[in-house]
Amino acid sequence: DEVVPPDYPVDKCNVVRAVAIASNGAVSREVCGSYFINYEERSEFDDIYVLSLTTDPENLFSRERGIYVTGRLGDEQWYPLEEKGNAHYAVVNYTRSGKGWRRPAVVELFNKQGQRLYQQEVQIGIHGGWSTAFAQKGFNLISVDTSDEKYVFSGLFSDGEQKDNTSLMLRAGGFRDWRVTKFRDVLNHTLVADRKLTILQSVPCQVFVDGEYWGLYNLQERIDKGLIAKNFGVEEEDVIVLKNKNVVGGDSSQYKLYSAVVEFAEQNDLSLEENYEQMEEMIDIQSYIDYYCFQIYVANCDSIANNYSCWRTATVSEQEYYDGKWRWILYDTDDSLGMVKDLSEVETDSFREGHWTTAPMEDPLFSSLIKNDEFKARFVTTFLEMADTNFESRHVNAIIDELCEEYMDAMILSCKRFDGIDLSEEEYHERVDVIRDFFARRREYIIGHMEDALGVDCDNIVME
Repeated sequence: DEVVPPDYPVDKCNVVRAVAIASNGAVSREVCGSYFINYEERSEFDDIYVLSLTTDPENLFSRERGIYVTGRLGDEQWYPLEEKGNAHYAVVNYTRSGKGWRRPAVVELFNKQGQRLYQQEVQIGIHGGWSTAFAQKGFNLISVDTSDEKYVFSGLFSDGEQKDNTSLMLRAGGFRDWRVTKFRDVLNHTLVADRKLTILQSVPCQVFVDGEYWGLYNLQERIDKGLIAKNFGVEEEDVIVLKNKNVVGGDSSQYKLYSAVVEFAEQNDLSLEENYEQMEEMIDIQSYIDYYCFQIYVANCDSIANNYSCWRTATVSEQEYYDGKWRWILYDTDDSLGMVKDLSEVETDSFREGHWTTAPMEDPLFSSLIKNDEFKARFVTTFLEMADTNFESRHVNAIIDELCEEYMDAMILSCKRFDGIDLSEEEYHERVDVIRDFFARRREYIIGHMEDALGVDCDNIVME
């Protein structure tokens, strides 16, 4: 994405980095602090978290070490986004990942009242896939795993014991919504927090990088073994987490435990009770159903064959969640709720179309499971239940109202910083109204599509 430098003074904070030097020349460990002066009356920074990220500028912007730029890797291979269609495939510094592309940084998080809650040393890396091509890139925040800093912002998302995250991310809003509302993904996770899915909690925050305003981000939980361990009380070293065809933080050979599930579905008739019972031993059926009901209802066109994640334990025992069943995790749901023309619109038949590659009725696992009468009945009743509760328009609008209040002023400033536009409040509400309209009208379309795709009559469904 072409970067146009701002033609106005960008907001700054004062970062002080200091060391003590003894008379014998010994140098202490560096300390760092961020100070915000005259921000009290700024609506863009009122009642919202503020995060300051400080690192050596060389770590971000140098040709050799900079993780935020095309750098030395892109000197010979770089090409404009429009020539390729997906600059994430470019061999440049900012598309690289792994420990060799992490850099040390200090992060400070201030609460809505401006009080500093945390100051911590972390490792940072660039977060995202296609979205890394844009000027406002995401960051991973990874604990340095010392005895006193095993977690990032310990307790931020806590609601009981074992609720600490070993890593978090600063998410700009995906490939599209980063410059539209920034909260589609946040809304989606909120709406299904009561289902049998692992969701990613988040808070919006205004971010400063080395003292310069860097836009609005969502500080969000990150999918790793620690996320599952803290949510389900299982041992972290025993967790297998998949993201697409990659094993997260584990042995890549463990992917075969999931591929074996798909192979069984493809090679066996799941309409037969004995085969379906065996499938029930391999996956948490309700978690799977909740996941597909969600993706289909919100018309997430970048799902099913992409952006899927699930987990299980490596060992099987009588302990809770050690049953060897795969359970599903939500992430990266921005291409939904009317976001993508012709693919994620309110009228879209997300059972049979509206996906970049594979629709649910073409998916090997779903298309096999839906042949089983018990599974189909359970799926349909769950779909209707979620339509009338989780996705009910008035319920959704109440949450959107809260999100608008949190995001609007900060988003207007963020758009000016990275999109070069003076977004008005009226224009922002128009963008949000696309989501409101989606939920107001989605039920009538998608229930009809389900009846056609699955051969059911929802008027005759008896809800428990």
